[in-house]
Amino acid sequence: MFAALQDEVFLNLGNSDATNGKFFDQNRFYLAIGYRLNVSFDLEAGYLNQYTSGSNDAFTNNHVVQLAGYVRL
Repeated sequence: MFAALQDEVFLNLGNSDATNGKFFDQNRFYLAIGYRLNVSFDLEAGYLNQYTSGSNDAFTNNHVVQLAGYVRL
């Protein structure tokens, strides 16, 4: 068994007027547990929270449940 933890922060360092007009763009937080079935295949289940800052005071908050399989070649 294994666990995965990830947090990504997206910032507008260039021309923020071309996106949402703000320095902060979005944040993605991911938490998962997985199991290595054999030397070449992993199975993982996780939760992703995506917070996206829109124009003005608008924002979007997405909740995603994910099931993934990974193959090692």
